[in-house]
Amino acid sequence: MLVKYKDTHVMAALSYAYAILVLALSVTVIIAVWRANKERIKSDLRRLVAWLHLR
Repeated sequence: MLVKYKDTHVMAALSYAYAILVLALSVTVIIAVWRANKERIKSDLRRLVAWLHLR
């Protein structure tokens, strides 16, 4: 019984750590892409705003 509880506890901790790792990785990727394409994203946003104003 104790071993089973310990195993589930370890599995829960591992899945939690994995979720945090995946989240950190995705945030890092998003920031990297944003930094690389900042000017392009800004011009795209301006174009979108202008298009919305024209409509």
